[in-house]
Amino acid sequence: MRANQNIANLIHLLGCESQDVRKLVLAELEKDVDTLHSFLSQKKMSLDPQISFTLHDLFHKVHARRLRAKWLRWLDYDNQYEQLEAALSLLCLQDQGSFDFPRLLDDLVENFVKTEPVSNYFSLTRYLFGEEKPLLKPLTHFASPQFGNPAAVLANGGGHPSLLVCILMLCGYRLGMSFKGVHLPNQYLARAKRGDHLYLFNCGNNGRVVSQEGLEVLCLSHGSDVNHVMEYIPTTVEMVARVLTSLIPAYHQNGFLEHYHLSVTLLNDLRAAVIQSQEYSPQLLAAPQNNLFKPGQLIRHKRYGYRGVVVDFDPQCEASFNWYSANRSQPERSQPWYHILVNDSDISSYAAESNLGPDVSGMEINHPLVNIYFGKFVDGCYLRNEVKWELPHGGR
Repeated sequence: MRANQNIANLIHLLGCESQDVRKLVLAELEKDVDTLHSFLSQKKMSLDPQISFTLHDLFHKVHARRLRAKWLRWLDYDNQYEQLEAALSLLCLQDQGSFDFPRLLDDLVENFVKTEPVSNYFSLTRYLFGEEKPLLKPLTHFASPQFGNPAAVLANGGGHPSLLVCILMLCGYRLGMSFKGVHLPNQYLARAKRGDHLYLFNCGNNGRVVSQEGLEVLCLSHGSDVNHVMEYIPTTVEMVARVLTSLIPAYHQNGFLEHYHLSVTLLNDLRAAVIQSQEYSPQLLAAPQNNLFKPGQLIRHKRYGYRGVVVDFDPQCEASFNWYSANRSQPERSQPWYHILVNDSDISSYAAESNLGPDVSGMEINHPLVNIYFGKFVDGCYLRNEVKWELPHGGR
C-alpha cells in the first residue's frame, strides 16, 4: 500500500513546474518502471495529458533500451532458421505486446498437419498462400506498419512478401523442409530443391511456382543477373535487414515516430555489427533502392481504385506547379512519382508512391501503348523494352 502511495505521489510531482524536480522524479520512477506500469494498469488514474505523455515516453525509452540490449543475440545462433526465428521474435516486441511468435508458428504447422494428407513443399505453400482460402496473403497497402510485425502477420493473415517468405521458411523447417530466400529488388521469392529440380515460389502471388522464363523476366525488369540470383542464397542478416528496411518507411509514413526511430536504431546496430564481424560483409546491408515499384510492375491506385502498369518513374515530382496545385490530393512531392498506363483506357496517370499499392491480380493491362513500351507479360509482370517514355499531349 505504501509503495503504491509513493508512486502516486511521484506521478503527481511530474506536474511540478521545476524541470529539475521532474528529472529527479523520472529517474526515481525509472528505477522500478515495471511496478509503475502495473500500478497504472490497475488504478486507471485520470492523468493530466502532459503527465500521461511523459509517462508514455518513459515506458517507450525503457522498452527500447531493453529491446536493443537483446537485439543482436540472435547472431550467436549457428542455425540460420534459429537465427531468423529469434530475430523476428524480437521484432514482434516493438509493439510492447505479449506476442509468442514461435507458438503461433507451432499452431500454424500443427493445423497444416491435421488438414493436409500430404506434407511437401507444394502442399505447404498451397496451404499458406493458395488462391482459394489463403491463410497468408500480401497486403495491398504496403505503407501499413502491420505488415512488418511478424506476429501481426500470422494473426491477421496479411504481410509483406519478404515476411511471408520468412514464415514459409520457418514453417518448413518445423516439417523438415528446407526453404531458402531469393533476393530481387522489390521482389522476394522462396526456393526449394526436390531431387535435382529447383523450384521457386512467389509467396506474394498465392505461392505460385515461378517458371524459368518468369524468373528471367523478373531479373531483366530489375536489372539483375539471372545466374547470380539462382546461385546466391541470402543470409539471415540480409533477410532481417530486408524486413527492417521495409518496415521503416511504413512507420514513418504513418506517423509512428517512436517505432520508426527504434527500427532505424536496430538496423544501424545490425549494420555496425556486420562491419565489425569477419563473418559478414558490410555490402550485405546496402541501402535499399528508394522507389517501391519498377517499370513493368502492376499497381492499383489506393484512392481511385484503377489498375495500371508502371512505364517510368521520377525520383520526385517533376510536374509543373500549376499541375500540382490542381491535383486534388496533393501528396508529398519529395517522393517517387510514377507514369502509369491506366487499364481499360487510353490515358496515362502521374501518381505519387504513397497513393499506390501492388496489384496482385496477375491480369494484363488493356491500353493501346502497352505494346509500344513492353514486350512479354509473364507471371504478373511486363518486360520493359528500351523505348523511351514520352509524355502524351505535351506533358504536365
